[in-house]
Amino acid sequence: RWLVRMSECFSDNKNIVLGYGKYEMHNTFLNSLIRFETMHTAIQYFSYALAGIPYMGVGRNLAYKKELFYLNNGFSKHYNIPSGDDDLFINSVANAQNTTICLHHEAHTISSPPKTWSTWFKQKLRHVSTGKYYKIKHKLLLSSYHFFNISFWGTFIALCVLSNNLYLILSLFLIKSVLYMYLMYKNTKIFNEKKLFGLSVFYEPLLTMTIGTIYIFKLFLKTTKWK
Repeated sequence: RWLVRMSECFSDNKNIVLGYGKYEMHNTFLNSLIRFETMHTAIQYFSYALAGIPYMGVGRNLAYKKELFYLNNGFSKHYNIPSGDDDLFINSVANAQNTTICLHHEAHTISSPPKTWSTWFKQKLRHVSTGKYYKIKHKLLLSSYHFFNISFWGTFIALCVLSNNLYLILSLFLIKSVLYMYLMYKNTKIFNEKKLFGLSVFYEPLLTMTIGTIYIFKLFLKTTKWK
């Protein structure tokens, strides 16, 4: 039913449909973290698209009209990079008027996930490499999100060590966690990833640390190979 559900979202002015590309579920910690990161990324790019600021799509689940592709010379602007041409094509041509999303469960695609930490790490390095070609406003929005997320956890740890009012700090952290869990409960239903809900409050800081490490590691690499 993928083709039916995705094509239902097209209209005269909607030329791009963003879908959710999930990964197969395996009984490993790495797999659950990868699926959480995939859902977390989807929440971001779907939310921005709904807000009228589409900035990316994943090649695992993406549709656009042939006329739009040829009118913008396809992937010709991105022949010089090893990966991310589908993502960058959306970044260059998507806008509030021509882009919509498809959340129907029958439109979800399921792909084989990375099986090892090194494979996933290399995949994320490629994604980071692609992100530097985004429009400036999109890079600022995404960078600010990561900056404030890292700042929150850094400030929380520092206050736990230095502050005398530990109860107030923990109360504020509890409020933040409850709100976050509520949002994740809603989103795990939308993306049909309910088994990720229980551990999402633990995965958030772990993912923040992991993505931060990848960004730092990328600073010392000159190139990113596809394999």
